[in-house]
Amino acid sequence: MNQIMLLFAALILFIDFKGLIPKKAGKGFFLTMPIIGATFTVLEFNGILSFGTLAEAIFMFFVAIIAGTLFGHLKQVTQKSDGYYIRSTWFYVIAWLVVFIGRYATLITFNIHANPLNNGWLTWFYLMTYFICRNITFARRHPEVKRSAFSGAQH
Repeated sequence: MNQIMLLFAALILFIDFKGLIPKKAGKGFFLTMPIIGATFTVLEFNGILSFGTLAEAIFMFFVAIIAGTLFGHLKQVTQKSDGYYIRSTWFYVIAWLVVFIGRYATLITFNIHANPLNNGWLTWFYLMTYFICRNITFARRHPEVKRSAFSGAQH
C-alpha cells in the first residue's frame, strides 16, 4: 500500500473517530454525503470497467448496503433542549477497517495489478450508496429527527 493510500486511510479513521462525538442533526446529516458521493462518483469514473473493477464495484455495493442499513440502526440519538444530537459507535470505526481490508482483498483476488488510485470513483460510489442506505434506515427509525432537521423545529 503506498503512502497516499495510508494517508487516505488515516484520514478516514480520523473522521470515524470524530463521529464518536455527538453532532447536532440538521439537513446536512441527511444530504451532504450522498450529494458529494454522487458528484465525485460521476466526476472520477473513467469509463473503464475491467472484470476486477466490476467485481470490486459489486463487492463495494453490497458492503455499502449492509453497512448503511446496519449503521442506520446503530446511530445513537440524544434529545437536548436545542434539538437532536447524533453520534456513531465503535462498530462504525471497525466497519471501515473491514471495508478497507475487503476492498484490498478483492483487488488481490481478482486483479492484483490494479491501482486503487485509478478507481477512486469506487470509494465515492461506496460512500454514496452507504449514506443513502444509512439515511433511509435512520429516517425510518427516527422520523422525529428527520422532521426536526428539515422543518428547522427546535425541541
